[in-house]
Amino acid sequence: MSKKKLSQVFIENENQLKPQETTTEVEETPKPTESNVRPSRKDKRHIGGYFSADVYKQLRLIGVEKDMTMQDMMAESFNAFFKINDKPPIA
Repeated sequence: MSKKKLSQVFIENENQLKPQETTTEVEETPKPTESNVRPSRKDKRHIGGYFSADVYKQLRLIGVEKDMTMQDMMAESFNAFFKINDKPPIA
């Protein structure tokens, strides 16, 4: 029994080395509809930002002290900013 050269093995098995073509059907992710949106979020947009852990911690502490949610504090802050800039407080 003679030994085969490595190149000969590759040539003989060329079809096995090629990537197999497969077709997979991908289902599209359903787009959110009005029924998927909570009523409290209808016609509203998300506003957020990235801040240090210290900022987050301090906001949480103030929220506990004043019994306010993060959303309540943000609304109060936005309204103060609007007033400073001569805009109506709408948050």
